[in-house]
Amino acid sequence: MHHIHITHSGSLCFPLIQILESQLKIKQQQVDELETQAVQLEAIQPEKSEVVQAKKVVVQERFAKMLEPLQQRRSQLERAKCIQQFLRDIEDEKMWIEEKMPQAESTDYGNSLMGVQVK
Repeated sequence: MHHIHITHSGSLCFPLIQILESQLKIKQQQVDELETQAVQLEAIQPEKSEVVQAKKVVVQERFAKMLEPLQQRRSQLERAKCIQQFLRDIEDEKMWIEEKMPQAESTDYGNSLMGVQVK
């Protein structure tokens, strides 16, 4: 049986995905409850075991079909988030380099350590 693994990252803001995951988590609980009821029904009416098993498989397959696209979308969004973070980090580094480059290129060595550090 597929179970939803939801990771909550503070900086991850995908409200629609989070809502869908919450709804699917509830559905997961309902599917789990149906499985428990199926076991109980099989114990009470063993002659209906095949029918119960078949219906249980159908429910599990339907749930898996709902879950798969959501997991794929979350994966895509996570990759996009990593790329965006990387690009932001590059911009931060470029700004730092631009800020420090005049000091690094300076030929004014000063007369003392204190004089150089002040500039």
